[in-house]
Amino acid sequence: MENAIDAHASQVDVVIENSGLDLIKVIDNGDGIANEDVPLAFVRHATSKIQNRHDLFKIMTLGFRGEALPSIASVANVTLQTRAADSETGLTYQIQGGQVVSEAPAAGRFGTAVSVRSLFYNTPARLKYLKKPQTEMSLIVETLNHLALAYPQIALSLTHNGKSLLKTAGNGDLKQVLAVVYDRKTAEKLVDFKGASEHFKINGYLSLPEQTRSSRSYFAVIVNHRFVKNFSVSNAITSGYGSKLMVGRFPIGAINIELDPLLVDVNVHPQKAEIRLSEEGELTSLIAAVIRDRLSQENLIPQALENLGQSVDDQDDTSAETSQVQPQPQPTSPKKIEEVAITNEPDHVVEIQAEDQLTSGVVADFADRYAHEQYQAVFEDQMDQVNVDQVAEPMASYQKSDETETPSQSDSTVVTNDVLADQALSEVGIESATTTSPAEKEGRPAKPVNQDLDLADQEAEKNGFPTLTYIGQMHGTFLFAQDQDHLYLVDQHAAQERLNYEYYRQAVGEVSDNQQQLLAPITLTYSTADMLKINDYHDVLAQVGLTVEEFGPNTVAVYEHPTWIPVDQAEATIAEMIDWVLHDGQLTVAAFREKTAIMMSCKRAIKANWHISDQEAKTLLHDLARAENPYNCPHGRPVLTSFTLTEMERMFKRIQDSHESWQTYDTHPF
Repeated sequence: MENAIDAHASQVDVVIENSGLDLIKVIDNGDGIANEDVPLAFVRHATSKIQNRHDLFKIMTLGFRGEALPSIASVANVTLQTRAADSETGLTYQIQGGQVVSEAPAAGRFGTAVSVRSLFYNTPARLKYLKKPQTEMSLIVETLNHLALAYPQIALSLTHNGKSLLKTAGNGDLKQVLAVVYDRKTAEKLVDFKGASEHFKINGYLSLPEQTRSSRSYFAVIVNHRFVKNFSVSNAITSGYGSKLMVGRFPIGAINIELDPLLVDVNVHPQKAEIRLSEEGELTSLIAAVIRDRLSQENLIPQALENLGQSVDDQDDTSAETSQVQPQPQPTSPKKIEEVAITNEPDHVVEIQAEDQLTSGVVADFADRYAHEQYQAVFEDQMDQVNVDQVAEPMASYQKSDETETPSQSDSTVVTNDVLADQALSEVGIESATTTSPAEKEGRPAKPVNQDLDLADQEAEKNGFPTLTYIGQMHGTFLFAQDQDHLYLVDQHAAQERLNYEYYRQAVGEVSDNQQQLLAPITLTYSTADMLKINDYHDVLAQVGLTVEEFGPNTVAVYEHPTWIPVDQAEATIAEMIDWVLHDGQLTVAAFREKTAIMMSCKRAIKANWHISDQEAKTLLHDLARAENPYNCPHGRPVLTSFTLTEMERMFKRIQDSHESWQTYDTHPF
């Protein structure tokens, strides 16, 4: 294959029988071989691709060692038919087990055809260690796929036992080749990218974060038209996606890298699959920046049905495909909506809400919820002492099922749990979460919904994020919102986790004198080996504001920590941070800060089954629109997904495809 491509072939056909054991045949329409040079092609280390030793430093051909044909001919029956473009006749050359059997002139088309039969017939030991036929064939297909991606301008075909497995058009369209190698639907969603620096030019196609695989092998790296594996380049690709990728998931696509051959050494691996690059840092920075910029131009909100592996167009008549008829729930009378008690929530929340009621905050969501059990008794005692006649707030929407009470007919006597919580907490000196936002508690300014709305709209429009109108909450986990053409489902935990991450990423990256002094130090005990490692990473820990000192044998003490670490979680958080440096010997300051920001963002985010008020939900959506990346949480999970209005109408059969409706026959005649 490589010799055919080096011979400037525009079409290469590969025929395989019995996974290559019976026949491997490669036919090309390239330059061919001069008749007098054919015997030299089977001499070990003979090559026409290198004229002098300096050519080794600027190799642009795939092959150059002169090893392939001699090694194959020594363990198989090989027949070579060739005709050079300037020759009137060609030559048929047959060699078996390294010995020439026949050589004769022959007519034929221009190019070369090499047939390999009875592979390893004379080396049964090597034949014994071949993998299963299916595995060997999959490796052949993989090799052809790589060459097809590296040379979209060459028409390649692969046939196995008479069945076509691969066929490319050879028109130079890389996206068409990706459609052949993977599938059409995958290729349709890929987006192109390109960029350049002083020494490199890159271009290719990449998938959006919603379209990933569990292996890096689905992103082809092509360097000067050679498929290679390079860990640094692969890391740069995933770095370009950043936190938009889920952990353990990798993108799909292909990248072509063009550079001066003097900057790459392809002679460091027996199969030339791995390379050594000069100016590697420049290349990786370019790749990450180009991919990051390209993704910023795309709408990264995944389509809900596609995310579920479903297609709206394929949903013709679901009732006909269902073997059992499912009972349909009866609609609730509008007059009795106020009387409905929703008791199927995971935490058995009971909701009693009239249309004119205002939605208040979350029950017992004070002190960031972590002190709920500790102050529950005080809270209940204070509730009994409150003068309800002085309270003029509506009752909270969410209550525990065993605490549900019927609201009073008079608004002036309705007691809100938020007010009771505030009064209870004031007795023990704790600020209420309803009066102090989490942002204010962490030392950062709060962002009211009514403030800077125009600025938020401008920023949302700039990053392509839609302007969302809040609708409601589902199971204390998902938020519903809409714009003009879409219905959106927002994962509230992922949304706040993203906002927290962007805050902590900046906070952790800034070494500040604003430290929380501890009356009693936090002490942690480690083995002798771990203590030695901790001493080596004092500088890394100090870069995030964590000073660790020895405190007796095998013990360390922490006398202060950054204020962004919650006091109640300080010991566990610090222990986890130290564990990172113990178990990752190559942990850099940047990686340490990133892991810390991700950990803190998750710990401080609201969880599933946490009911929030309408105002809190609107604030969350408002802040999300201003985020740098509102589409993914730090772990790469999607923050929101969407249904288009058309998809919703099709789901409910409000509109139909043209072939389903008789009304369209006049405009779409057969």
